[in-house]
Amino acid sequence: MVVFIILLLLSFNFFSFQIYMGHTRSYILSIRVFLDTCNGCYKNVITINTLPEGPLRNLVGKLQMPQLSPFKTQTACTGCAYVLYSANDGYTCNTGCNDKQCYNGNIMNESHIPELFSFLMSNGYTIDTGLTKLLNKSEIKMNDDKVLCFITYNT
Repeated sequence: MVVFIILLLLSFNFFSFQIYMGHTRSYILSIRVFLDTCNGCYKNVITINTLPEGPLRNLVGKLQMPQLSPFKTQTACTGCAYVLYSANDGYTCNTGCNDKQCYNGNIMNESHIPELFSFLMSNGYTIDTGLTKLLNKSEIKMNDDKVLCFITYNT
């Protein structure tokens, strides 16, 4: 009976530890060149490598990335990206485009970095400067994107 009670208490403590410990999720924010086919100009937009957990998810949407050049082939891997939208701009549908993509009027770019970092810090995300420096110094590149920062989120 004593062994059973000890095992029960140990399993309860382990279960409680798992609840409070949570899980850490990691993401890479990057700057990618985006061809805005509606007005024919190139923009540097902020992307994230995958759909994130937490409040940042509300600012992320999947966007078709048009081919930047007729000499650069589009693959399934480069066709879409998760982009960040400014929380301060409303939703609009750009029906003047051939592909009729709907997106927020303001996809985040370099000018939105202060807004983005403020949002991240006030919503429980951590900007890992050490890993960001490591990624930027590495000769291994994931694609043509420039790494903005490496962030983590504890769920």
